[in-house]
Amino acid sequence: LDYPTFAEDTRYVIETRERVSKEIETVAREPVLVQIFPYLDEFNAGRGVVINFVDLSAIRKVELELMQMQKEKDVILESISDGVFTVDLQWRITSFNRAAEEITGVSRHEAIGQLCSEVFRSSMCGPGCPLRKTLQTGKPSIGSSGYIIDAEGNRIPTSISTAVLRNAAGEVIGGAETFRDLSELEALRQELESNYRIG
Repeated sequence: LDYPTFAEDTRYVIETRERVSKEIETVAREPVLVQIFPYLDEFNAGRGVVINFVDLSAIRKVELELMQMQKEKDVILESISDGVFTVDLQWRITSFNRAAEEITGVSRHEAIGQLCSEVFRSSMCGPGCPLRKTLQTGKPSIGSSGYIIDAEGNRIPTSISTAVLRNAAGEVIGGAETFRDLSELEALRQELESNYRIG
């Protein structure tokens, strides 16, 4: 084991009766947690130390797999054309993808930590918020129509879908919303209506 301060740490535990924990590597560079405990007899007199070794290689492997999964999830979120953001239970934005930045004109750095109503200034903010209803009922909402106000003050028609956000234990920790910019579709609709009226 690569543990140059082992003797020093052992003396410290004997003298102070406080536990020491160190993460070290084996000769094969495998991670190991070494825990040194004071060993006391029935009269609470110090008799030495107890050393516990915990193999961390499986834990590190799981951590790496989770990091890889997170990276893959981030790549997917950054690749889709719909805006995606998440909020915590206080309605503060916790994630904000590239498309959300482009549609709103608000950078991720600016958005995260802000109330979603302050960033989107949507026609649906307030009691009629689809995400609020989703968190109240636990049911997703698909294709709600409304508009947001972008950073330059432009009104952007959007289609919105929402879902509950849960942690690994199944507890609700917030909500997720996707929104699609319908500006081109709205412009086409208006053009068709104009042509129809002229004809």
